[in-house]
Amino acid sequence: MVQGVSKAGSGAWFVVYCKPREESRATAHLENQRFDVLFPQVRLRRRLRGRYRRVIEPMFPRYLFVRLRPEDNQAAIRSTRGVIGLVRFGDRTPTVPQPVIDHILERSDVHGCVDLDVESTFNPGEAVQVAEGPFSGYQAVFEQRTGDGRVAVLMEIMQRERRVELPEHALVRQAR
Repeated sequence: MVQGVSKAGSGAWFVVYCKPREESRATAHLENQRFDVLFPQVRLRRRLRGRYRRVIEPMFPRYLFVRLRPEDNQAAIRSTRGVIGLVRFGDRTPTVPQPVIDHILERSDVHGCVDLDVESTFNPGEAVQVAEGPFSGYQAVFEQRTGDGRVAVLMEIMQRERRVELPEHALVRQAR
């Protein structure tokens, strides 16, 4: 459950459009005004300067969700730092269905992050296929994770079984 946001509550959820890379600022200022704010983020692995690193990025860049009650002043949202305004279609401001918000809340940790950096889904001894890199198209047998996003596989090279280390993202489950 995201810190400060409860599933139960009165009001409807709306989408707020933010200035570029100012979602955190907008969230802080809206929370200071006592609005319920949901700024979902994802934790994933990105290649930065030649290495894979864990990063946290907005799930929906430039967007966040705010719960408004009928008595809330929508004009206050437009004048909040980091905010451009509520998302509108013509003169209509659509609401976000509660099941969508509930689904995001269920998948989020207390900091509002959804973890997309999952651990290896391969089991030792499982048949895999190399999908990219110099061994693309080769069949292999998954052996183990070796750390820092790399795995060890056994491949038949020049009629001998060899242990090869590859980036984990280069493997796919072999089609049955």
